[in-house]
Amino acid sequence: MSEVKIPEGYKQTEIGVIPEDWRIATIEDIAIFRNGVAHEKFIDANGKYIAVNSKFISTEAKVIKRTKVLRNPAYKNEILMVMSDVPNGRAIAKCFLVPDDSVYSINQRICALNITKDNPKYIFYQLNRNPYYLAFDDGVKQTNLRRQDVLDCPLMIPPKQEQNAIATALSDIDDLIGSLEKLIAKKEAIKTATMQQLLTGKTRLPEFATHEDGSAKGFKQTELGRIPEDWEVFEFGSLINYIKGCPFKSADYQHTGVRIIRVSDTSFTDIKDNNPIYISDSKAKLYKPWKLQKGDLIISTVGSKPPMYDSLVGKAIKVTSKHDGSLLNQNALRVRAKSDTDGIQSLLLSHFRTERYIDFIEKIYRGNANQASITLQSLFEFKVPLPNSKKEQTAIATILSDMDTEIQALQQRLDKTKDIKQGMMQQLLTGKVRLAH
Repeated sequence: MSEVKIPEGYKQTEIGVIPEDWRIATIEDIAIFRNGVAHEKFIDANGKYIAVNSKFISTEAKVIKRTKVLRNPAYKNEILMVMSDVPNGRAIAKCFLVPDDSVYSINQRICALNITKDNPKYIFYQLNRNPYYLAFDDGVKQTNLRRQDVLDCPLMIPPKQEQNAIATALSDIDDLIGSLEKLIAKKEAIKTATMQQLLTGKTRLPEFATHEDGSAKGFKQTELGRIPEDWEVFEFGSLINYIKGCPFKSADYQHTGVRIIRVSDTSFTDIKDNNPIYISDSKAKLYKPWKLQKGDLIISTVGSKPPMYDSLVGKAIKVTSKHDGSLLNQNALRVRAKSDTDGIQSLLLSHFRTERYIDFIEKIYRGNANQASITLQSLFEFKVPLPNSKKEQTAIATILSDMDTEIQALQQRLDKTKDIKQGMMQQLLTGKVRLAH
């Protein structure tokens, strides 16, 4: 068996081939370690400081718990790491680079690493969810990293000038990702406000707001409040035809063929392509009634209680051309509007995105937080206000659809940028591509 040739300018180390001017060092060699402390007695929604716990770090600082006491202050450029997580969790070894002094207080099961001589941001990129730590997760019991486990992690470290260059390159793309996320959030907020106005008739499109003589159309009082005089309130069930998903046999699952869409494959907005399952083309012919087509709505009848959106019971998504021809598994409904216009179908989907719908699900679900279900009778009683004019239905649906399309395009750009960052990290953090040496 021939030996693998090491490229010129590189060397073999215990954790792989690296540039000859790089070094291998453990966290113990380059950092000062300290543990977090409990903050339960000091948690206060109006607290001045942020208690850094695993939820804060794992959600990229989106979920914040505040403390009234800076009990264990984190200092600028320290790396904070999660040391404990459930099996197969996404928090273990997740890191946070402290941007400022006197803001963050370190909770228990979070450690702080003060990098002594190297570039803290470069070390952060090397350390965050490092495979060395992920190997401690056996998928069965909770992972608890010990102090020495953290300190023993080996890292590939280039000269300081190259550390700085790599950190800057990755930081720049992080800034771009952050800008795209803020833009998407802004567009989402605008869409939500627009939905609240258009779906209730509070704001009318100009071409539908007046009578033929030019006088303004009025409003009428209904069980949903004021709606335009030429709109009506309908029960959801009266507007649709549906079929329950089919309980396919797991023994028939395979890796190619016709896609089977499970509730677990759906997020709050689309169908995910992680670990898809299929059934053979020949067997799929036996399940034609459960065949999905572009424009169908899928509504889950099991899931979690509000507001856990991605796994929410009662969540609804629209089938795109990508999944046209797939088959629907159990614990979901395939819904088609009785009307032959796409307007009602799209408007129904928009109503299922509103807080009013989430509140409705909160009232009708049965079960607990993680195993909730809804009955069809209850779901079909959800009431929606709709224009009598099919033209107005279509016009509103088109505006909201265009906004969705813009947000989806931005999301695709964001996903692509994240993929680019991942590729950059694989190349730059291993020395396969050099920036400065």
